[in-house]
Amino acid sequence: EQFALSYDPVQQLSLTVASQIVGPLYITYNRGLSTENRYYDLKMSLRFRDRYQFSYDYDDQRISRYLLEGVWRF
Repeated sequence: EQFALSYDPVQQLSLTVASQIVGPLYITYNRGLSTENRYYDLKMSLRFRDRYQFSYDYDDQRISRYLLEGVWRF
């Protein structure tokens, strides 16, 4: 669903891959590709009511979070 290679002054070079697995289940992977700022973030989400999602997020510092998020598309 999404594949992005981006550059900004803060995070420098980064890669984002996101996909709908099945039904309302989504997965997103973000990775920093620069030598100074290496990180990753893996998020699994369950969307409901077209504008909300419940997510599990895990990152390179081994921190896991449960999130309730709003989703808006432009």
